[in-house]
Amino acid sequence: MNDINIKEMFAGLFLAKFDRDGLVKLGFRSFNQAFKELALLIGGKPNSIKNYRDEFDPAFPNERRGWCNRQMHKTRAKMLDQYGALSLDEMYDMLLEMFVGVEAYLNSINDLFKKGRTWNDVSKAIKLVDFYNLESTMLAGLDYTSVVGKERLATIKARVTQAQYRKWILNIYEGKCCITGLNIPAVLRASHIIGWKEDFENRMNPENGLCLSATYDAAFDRHLISFDDDYRMILAPSLRDYYQNNAFQEQFKHFEGKRIALPVRFLPSKDLLAKHREAMR
Repeated sequence: MNDINIKEMFAGLFLAKFDRDGLVKLGFRSFNQAFKELALLIGGKPNSIKNYRDEFDPAFPNERRGWCNRQMHKTRAKMLDQYGALSLDEMYDMLLEMFVGVEAYLNSINDLFKKGRTWNDVSKAIKLVDFYNLESTMLAGLDYTSVVGKERLATIKARVTQAQYRKWILNIYEGKCCITGLNIPAVLRASHIIGWKEDFENRMNPENGLCLSATYDAAFDRHLISFDDDYRMILAPSLRDYYQNNAFQEQFKHFEGKRIALPVRFLPSKDLLAKHREAMR
């Protein structure tokens, strides 16, 4: 059984278990529309999704009898056992992530990232696959005009892409805070020089990122620290009131004027750092 078959089967389970509620959740007007458009997304067959739904139908109290006169295939029974107790929202999130192709999509982006030496190289290739219009890879047949739909789409996109971005940043900084060298993954952040919400074009640009531990990430995000064109730390004037504090001396003053550890590739953009410094106070 290949990946397409598994996705078809999961869609069939979802539609059998939640019936009309599932259609409403997905934004489809009819089962035929759901079969057709879900299959189109994965290169599958509408009839396959329908057949899987019919086979799962006897396990749920819907209006259809389904394939009640035959024993459920062991692969279907296994999926039913594994996912049949999930809630509508839980299965919806799983189905959406399976069918939007985000994982495979980001894997292809990651391959480009590994081959590219500059963001310019990578971004040119990425634009060929319409990276900056990620909605086009989402469930085109669903109704995302509602507030709930838009919020759910945004949540999934942000979760997946930010997780991938963090992997990239930790990779090029060799898993260490570029200020202190701390290498505990749980406290490291992929810090955007220009924030995620402020600069759409550079959201996934590794040259817009720094690997910082949590304290420095918070300070950088609030423009209390920044870096000059030589990548040396600058302290905001507003921090002068804390110069006599021992902890401040150790954690901030000690690093003032010192150069950060640079990534193995995708050096931080000096233009973006200049914009960041403009907001210091």
